[in-house]
Amino acid sequence: MATLDKYYATDVGILASKRVENGPGIGDLVENAVFTHLAARGFDVYTGTTRTGEIDFVAVKNGTPRYVQVAYLLASPDVEDREFGAFSGVQDGYPRFVVSLDPLTHDRDGIRHITLQDFLLRPPPELS
Repeated sequence: MATLDKYYATDVGILASKRVENGPGIGDLVENAVFTHLAARGFDVYTGTTRTGEIDFVAVKNGTPRYVQVAYLLASPDVEDREFGAFSGVQDGYPRFVVSLDPLTHDRDGIRHITLQDFLLRPPPELS
């Protein structure tokens, strides 16, 4: 797996200053919140690529990776397939998560779907 360079702001006002007309989108804010909280919990956080695409976050703590995809909403089958499908190139068996603002969650193919609220307030042990 390779990594990509992405940058996240600890102050979302920086994001707003870069997009003066519209400000940051909700998806940008959700992804930024997940990154910030992973880093605050002591993870080294990277963006990864596989043969099939990009994984938003590879969060490593104590030498163990966890894979995290972030979406505003899984509003259509195409979006759901894209977010869960990002892990199709990962065959190592480490924990995989999709975090979104959807009020109801559903796991798929061994990938755990959690709400942003649960991620922030009641993270699973693998992400705390």
